[in-house]
Amino acid sequence: ENVSPVQRCQNSIDQLKATADQVLADAEEMTSQLSELWVRNNCEEYLERLERQVQIAENRSVTTVQWRLENVAELVEDTPRGKHVSSPSFSLGSLFPVVLHFYPNGDDFAQDGFCSLYFHFPAHTTVRRVLFAGTHRSPVKEATDTKNVGERELCRLSDAINTETNSVIVGVEDVEVLGEEADNLKTFVAVSGVSPEDPYSVRII
Repeated sequence: ENVSPVQRCQNSIDQLKATADQVLADAEEMTSQLSELWVRNNCEEYLERLERQVQIAENRSVTTVQWRLENVAELVEDTPRGKHVSSPSFSLGSLFPVVLHFYPNGDDFAQDGFCSLYFHFPAHTTVRRVLFAGTHRSPVKEATDTKNVGERELCRLSDAINTETNSVIVGVEDVEVLGEEADNLKTFVAVSGVSPEDPYSVRII
């Protein structure tokens, strides 16, 4: 069939127009999906911030945190000297985020057999605190984010382990954010649970 040059030109224009319409439709769909994703991500971020604020409000009167680590024998074997395991971040008083770093075999400068515990909280804050492992307590100390952060030789790990459960409870107590009034004493407990993915994963209860 003979097609005139004009008709061929018109056919090409129609094909280009159809292609352009499809590209525009795809772009509009992609824009809609990106917009929906942006809204969803922002909603999730907002909810996370809201949950964090609720947690902080609920824990304003918390002065004690207990973190129970199970399977201590495996923990000691898997965590060499100078290495630590971290608790989940939490809030207490007006502080957030707060985290504990536990060195079952001690930090780089601890004596053999001693465990180390460090209490990290936001900068430009001064607190009074007591660190503990098992029944062993440190002296009451004023601490900042750079001074008295932890106890290098808190106690001998063997003295803090509950041999019946192969676990150890470490933590911080009598926390006072200086300049703020103390509220009623409460306790916030963290327990390490065993899972195939992470044998030292921690859940809050």
